[in-house]
Amino acid sequence: AQRKTHALLQDILQLVSEAEGQMQTFAEVVKIFTLSNLEEVSIDSLQATCEQSLAADKDAAFACQQARKALVAKQKEAKDAPMVAELEKVNERLNATQQELTKHRKAASAGERLVKNKKIIEHESEKLKHVEAEVSKVEILATPLGDESEIGDETLKEISKRTASVQKMLKDSVTSIATASSVANANLKNLSSRAKEAQEKLETIRASTREQRERHLCKIYTEESLRRVTAMDEALEKINDAELPFLKGIEVLPLDEGRAMLAASEEAAESSKAAIGSARSYMQSKEVEIKRFADTVAKHAQEELKVLGDRVSEGCKKLSQFREDTEHRRGNLQLQEATDLVVAVEEEVEKATLVAQPLVDGDAELSADDAAEICSTLASLARSAQGKVTEGKKFLLEVLKENKDSSQQAEVKKLQCRLASVQTELTKAKKTASEHEQKFVAGKILLEARDVVEKMEAEIENAVAQSTKLVDGGEDFLVANNVSLVIDALKAYLIKAGSKGTKAELFKLFEEASGAGVVDHASFVGYVEKIPELCEREDLTFSGAQRDAMFKYLANADNEVTLTKFQETFMDRYMCINPISVTDKFDIGNSKTLARLDVNEVVEALGTPKVNDLGVSRMECKVESGKVGWVTTKGNQGTVYLETFSAYKSFLSNLERNLDLTAKCVTKVVSFLKKKGSDLSDCSQGALHDAKHEISKLKPNAVTGAKKMDELRRKVAEAKREFTKKQEAERRLQREARDRKAAKAVLAVVAEKVKLMEEKSLKLEEAVRELGDSDSLDFINPRAVREEAAKLAVVASAAVAEVKTCLSQHQPALAKAGRGPLHEATQDLAKVTLQVEQQEKSNESFLEKARAVCTRIATARAAEVGAALRLEVQHKGTRLESFFEEIGAGEEALSEEVFKRHVQALPGLSIPVEHLGILYEHLDQGAGVSRCNFLRSMQLHQACVKPIAVTTEFDIGKSKTLRMLEVSEVLEVLEGPRSDESISVPRIRGRVLADGLEGWVSVKGNQGTPFLKQTVKPYLVCSASVALEKEFPNGSAELRSLAPGDVLEVLEGPRKEEFGEVMRAKCKTMSGVRGWFTVTDSDGVNAEVGKYFVCTTSIALTDMLEIQGCKVLRKLEVGEVLAVTEGPCEVEGALRFEGRTMKNETGWVTIRGNQGTVYCESSTKHYTVSRNVALQKESLDSGTVGVLNKGETLEILEGPKEARRDSVLRVRGRTINGAEGWATMRGNLKPWVP
Repeated sequence: AQRKTHALLQDILQLVSEAEGQMQTFAEVVKIFTLSNLEEVSIDSLQATCEQSLAADKDAAFACQQARKALVAKQKEAKDAPMVAELEKVNERLNATQQELTKHRKAASAGERLVKNKKIIEHESEKLKHVEAEVSKVEILATPLGDESEIGDETLKEISKRTASVQKMLKDSVTSIATASSVANANLKNLSSRAKEAQEKLETIRASTREQRERHLCKIYTEESLRRVTAMDEALEKINDAELPFLKGIEVLPLDEGRAMLAASEEAAESSKAAIGSARSYMQSKEVEIKRFADTVAKHAQEELKVLGDRVSEGCKKLSQFREDTEHRRGNLQLQEATDLVVAVEEEVEKATLVAQPLVDGDAELSADDAAEICSTLASLARSAQGKVTEGKKFLLEVLKENKDSSQQAEVKKLQCRLASVQTELTKAKKTASEHEQKFVAGKILLEARDVVEKMEAEIENAVAQSTKLVDGGEDFLVANNVSLVIDALKAYLIKAGSKGTKAELFKLFEEASGAGVVDHASFVGYVEKIPELCEREDLTFSGAQRDAMFKYLANADNEVTLTKFQETFMDRYMCINPISVTDKFDIGNSKTLARLDVNEVVEALGTPKVNDLGVSRMECKVESGKVGWVTTKGNQGTVYLETFSAYKSFLSNLERNLDLTAKCVTKVVSFLKKKGSDLSDCSQGALHDAKHEISKLKPNAVTGAKKMDELRRKVAEAKREFTKKQEAERRLQREARDRKAAKAVLAVVAEKVKLMEEKSLKLEEAVRELGDSDSLDFINPRAVREEAAKLAVVASAAVAEVKTCLSQHQPALAKAGRGPLHEATQDLAKVTLQVEQQEKSNESFLEKARAVCTRIATARAAEVGAALRLEVQHKGTRLESFFEEIGAGEEALSEEVFKRHVQALPGLSIPVEHLGILYEHLDQGAGVSRCNFLRSMQLHQACVKPIAVTTEFDIGKSKTLRMLEVSEVLEVLEGPRSDESISVPRIRGRVLADGLEGWVSVKGNQGTPFLKQTVKPYLVCSASVALEKEFPNGSAELRSLAPGDVLEVLEGPRKEEFGEVMRAKCKTMSGVRGWFTVTDSDGVNAEVGKYFVCTTSIALTDMLEIQGCKVLRKLEVGEVLAVTEGPCEVEGALRFEGRTMKNETGWVTIRGNQGTVYCESSTKHYTVSRNVALQKESLDSGTVGVLNKGETLEILEGPKEARRDSVLRVRGRTINGAEGWATMRGNLKPWVP
């Protein structure tokens, strides 16, 4: 289950591992941001790290997201507890990964801020250098030269310009510095101090040059104000020029000239308005600024600006008066334009009135054409006049709205009255024309309506007549179909006989029946009746009525079938189902188009289809126009263009097309009448009103036509369904005749196979019946019967297989039938299938009976042989294993001859040799009787079901109790069972597997209470790797490792091994391997503190004891460990010893110098391994990392400390290849039955 769970979780575990790997990559990238000397790292390096961290963060986040998505999906699917638990562990791993990811993101974010701050500092440092240089330049400009007390205007401009620029840069720098974090505190303080100093210098310069700068600015402001006021005066002069034409005394100007003068006045006014606004806004803004200047400087400038302000006010008054005059002039011009418009409208209406006069007078000589022409002309003039009237009304309303002058408003109202009068005259003219036009339109509409209704009724009658052939039953189509079936069958018959099957040859078959050149009724009907037998087609059996109908279908007016009629009827025709061209040649590439076939067109085939090199099927045909050419019947991509002509399909296609066209015609008529009625709905009188009434009388005709079409469609649909049912009935009768014959043939074949199967099965039953039903061992040679039964069973199985094969060949085809003869045959085959299954089970039971008899005899004889063997080995004082070795002469298995010879030699046994052969066959697994099978069958084992004593003697009264046998303990029977006659208790002598104890045990009490029950010889199978060790103590020498699936024969045990307290320590070997080992246990000390020194100060390793004259081998680093090999001893005032480094270098080292300096100290953390011991991952039961060899040096990292180990069960067993040893049972060994 654990392996299955692990396999199911393999994909999610891989995703989580990928997420952890991506997170570790991210951690390595951002590791630089945790360094303490980040200030020394270049910006480029930090920037590159930031970019890498962004990419690594993205990859890690995506990996976590994919793992989370997969985990959620698995959690939804998980049902069993182990899977849920494993998924929870995976979830914890993923959560830990995401927490680590968040922590590293914070580090990356801090790094990004650091890069940003360093960039700010670098940028602002450069900017401050520029600011400081600019401040110095300003200081120089503000310092007077020579005896001059005033600074020049140009210099002041430069100072103001540079001061403003420097101030802006300083403000930006201070803001940037303030946004930076305090990571680089010293640099920020330096920048802030420099910015503050530059600001102070700037303020000093401003204060020293203030008065001079303000005086200079006042001068600039007053000069600019004067310039703007002068520009205003110039603009006002243009107003006078624009007004001059209106002041010459001319009251009415031409419209175009007046509009141009008004436009010039508006332009001058707008220009003056802009100039006044510019001057006023400028002076107002500068007045506010000048108020902040010193009083001595501002007074003169304020006086000048006041004078200029008065001039601006006068200009405003002048502009206002000009605008008022301009508005009055615009009103006069609009009034003039309106008058001209009204005059033009009056003239247009007068033309329309004159044209309409003949219609008003009612001139009798006026023809319809003349009246129509007058109406057309009048309509055109009326539209034009009405447009101008509407335009005039709109214009007068706009003038009245815009003009506030009362005299001008009165004139406008007079013009409006004139327009109203004109509108009245125009309406009268339009009404006269409308009445004449209505009469003409009404007549035309009525004529068109009556015409479409008549056409609709004619088309409906045509559709009804066309559908009669189908609605009346469609018998002709059924007859035509039956005739086609007969002709096709006869054609196949002729072709099979070696003929071509032409229409003339087909006709000759019928003609020979009559012998008169024509076919009469009796000859035709008689020949058709013979066709099923002639063509071997049971489905062509027709009734007398059907045969009569077929003759009537083919006969002419003289009630005879002639060759000409026959050939016309059975012409090979095809119908076009996709549009295609007719060409003059077979080859498409070199041919020309003769005609085009449309859907439903019928052609006559003049030959058979041929396929060209491109895979296109083409056929020579004659079209309805008489042209002969080649037509593609099927394209190379599978598109079909022609299909075999069917009279019914052709009729149906034409009928459906005609019905659709008629239905569309009815719909159009209904829509036409509805639309005309809607168009005339507003006509309450006159000719159009009368026409509307007449049209309403035609609507019932259209409704009746629609109902007729609906009824006709219903009848046609019903007729189609009935015809389909008739066709299906015809086909069903033909199918049943054909299926009945096929079913009869299939059942006959199956019945023959079943009969053979029953005969073979009966022979098998008779052979096995000889064994009888008794359980006795009297039957001498059951193996011969079993072998004979096996041969007969093979024959019977072959017969059964033949029946099954026959059924499988026919059942799929028959199963498709839902009813009819084939369906009935399917049910019969199902019964046969059930019979076959029962017979197969019976045959197997017969064979199994023969096998069971042999097995029963083998089991009984095995018990007899086992008891005899146990007595024999008891007599010889040996064991069954030794007996097997003795009679097998060292072979892995016993041959049948050896087995029989030694068994027959056992005293007290009388077993027929045939039974011994059955027993050997029972024990043999293909290569003889193996040790395992021999011992498993000959040894007898009992399991304790209730505690019972193990005693020294058979006689319970005289024996002593060795120990109590516990429930489930297993013992091997060595002798017995024997009964104590005094107390009637069966007892056995056996060996307890748990500890090898031998003694006598009662099988059951004298009251029948069971203490032991027979059990199988115990075997164990490995579910995981298990060490097979030489001795009982755990950790002894390993003989071999048992792999999963290896089987172990239990020889002794399970036996519990107890462990006392031990001392454990965590250590590191000199090669760097870490783990835990047992320092001391019940067997003694595995490692002890050695004589080791550790360098505390660098010192030389020399080649000799004396310091004077010694040679330095190398320098020892702080922390190096040396094992003492000699000393310590004092020489020349220094304490020295000879030691061996962990690199196996030997030399002399000073412990304490002659001035008291200590170079090495004794170590209590270094041990020397005194005997080989295992190095484990952690606990006593954890996996082994390696072996610590005797003499190896260790550094103790933790401990030594006490530890207790739980007891374990140990079992001694033998593998299949004969290896014997002890193994520990920790759930890795499971019971196994051979």
